[in-house]
Amino acid sequence: MEYEEIVAAIAHIDAASSVMGLGCPFNVTMETYSGLNEARNELNQTRLAMLGNGGDRPYSVAELNIPE
Repeated sequence: MEYEEIVAAIAHIDAASSVMGLGCPFNVTMETYSGLNEARNELNQTRLAMLGNGGDRPYSVAELNIPE
């Protein structure tokens, strides 16, 4: 999986969470809420690992400072 795909997947999960109102998870099952959070956390760990040092970096690929 490419870095851009990871960032896009995280953005889709965030959008789904927003649409379903997971800030107050009364309208979805706890399994759904937990599953989305777990998937997002796993993707974010993969994203950090792809960047090398595991430190927090920008989510947007456009914000990365890539030397030429």
